[in-house]
Amino acid sequence: MGDKIALTIFAFTTVIVSLGVAFYNGWELTLIIMAVMPLAAIGFAVLGKIQSRYAATESAAYSKAGAIAEEAFRLIRTVFAFGGQEKEAKRYEENIIPALNSGVKRSIFTGISMMILWISIYSSYGVAFYFGVKFILRSLDHPEK
Repeated sequence: MGDKIALTIFAFTTVIVSLGVAFYNGWELTLIIMAVMPLAAIGFAVLGKIQSRYAATESAAYSKAGAIAEEAFRLIRTVFAFGGQEKEAKRYEENIIPALNSGVKRSIFTGISMMILWISIYSSYGVAFYFGVKFILRSLDHPEK
């Protein structure tokens, strides 16, 4: 817990100082680049909620399947004596499938969130290069600005 507070303060300070330096050196370009940030923030908030829901479902399914496996191993003599190996294996497989399905869905949403991240980063690069060149050309035409 102790290092998480320090890392949070460090990250927050880094963002604030970086934005200050960016606004000081080129406020127009900074505002243009920051136009992409709300899209990424909204996308991550929605996808984070969805991912946490699937992660909770996956965890519950894994714990249920784990309890079945633990029970079978604890009573292995009885299971083996009555020939219940296949029954216990089938019971385990039936309870592990929801975890698999939830994991696949969570992975899809992880991929979508990474796609949104990289689209926002590369689009901000493109916008920055486009307007950066315009600002450089404008400063060459009018050196007093």
